[in-house]
Amino acid sequence: VKTQLPLCSTKVAAAYGECYFAAWQHLDEAARLEFETTCLQDLARSCLLCGSDALQERLRAALGAALHERKGKKDVDAAIDRVYAPLLWRNLSAANSKVRTRAIELLGDAFPIVDADAESAVERQLEALKVGLGDVCPKVRAAAATAAGSVLARFARAGLPASGVSSVIKALGLATRDAAAPAVRLAALRAIERIAPEARGLVKSSAAADKHVKAAFAKRGGHDASADCRVAYFGALHAYA
Repeated sequence: VKTQLPLCSTKVAAAYGECYFAAWQHLDEAARLEFETTCLQDLARSCLLCGSDALQERLRAALGAALHERKGKKDVDAAIDRVYAPLLWRNLSAANSKVRTRAIELLGDAFPIVDADAESAVERQLEALKVGLGDVCPKVRAAAATAAGSVLARFARAGLPASGVSSVIKALGLATRDAAAPAVRLAALRAIERIAPEARGLVKSSAAADKHVKAAFAKRGGHDASADCRVAYFGALHAYA
């Protein structure tokens, strides 16, 4: 299967991911652990480190179908933790900005990656999103904004730590005013828009988070030099109003 991934479409790559999951599901415990290390972890490592962006998208689709979309099913969350624990954390701080970008994308896809201490793990991952939003590379900041919007929208009602949520939303608010990179402002504004309908209760329940969201609308916005950012600003403003 792996030899076909550089040649296939993203849709076919996702189908291969379903095959990976079916194979994993039918193994006994010992064989599963070996399969996670030799197959699934190999896919994750290649997704982080491969030279081709097109191949990375296919690998990400395969991982999505094999793992991320299966979250909540029996034993899957533990498998996700075992697959990513040796890889993701060190690559979030890699010297190569492309690797950091891919790591933050996978974190957004797989969140929450939980181990025995779930609360501590979630706090660590929210902190990683906040750090990504302040990265020196604009592509990493944009990827972190997209990942943060996805995470907060999907898990708004899951009891995420309030302090972690507030710090991520504050970083998103700052990212909407990123003077150096329109792509970062755009991703942050779209994240704010995505949060609004799904996470209104989360934001409204925290005075700090509410203040940070409102700060995103305080400046630039409708007068942004980027037309895409102006459209996103008014979309976010409408969604949060």
